[in-house]
Amino acid sequence: MNWTTFLIYLLVAYLLYYLVNVLLDLLIRTQGDARAKSFPVYQIETEPEPIDASLIPEEEPLTPEEAQVLSSGALEATGAVKLDRLLMEAQAEAIECTKKILQS
Repeated sequence: MNWTTFLIYLLVAYLLYYLVNVLLDLLIRTQGDARAKSFPVYQIETEPEPIDASLIPEEEPLTPEEAQVLSSGALEATGAVKLDRLLMEAQAEAIECTKKILQS
């Protein structure tokens, strides 16, 4: 038996299995399952009360001067050095290097 024959037999077996399952479901169905069960339905017919929009106080939009803004704190830096200058100082051993700096 080769793979093609095996796969054909397997496909036919699956189709027969599912066909038998569907037929059994259709034949064994009882009449009690076919009828819809009735549940009580409650309908409440009350209209929602309208809301008077004039009673809602209007808030004035905040202007940027009035808005409370948190400051990010003092920004300090030791000084910006361009990469070329940094490499020159590293070569002159003016700064301590912890890793090797590659020059391109």
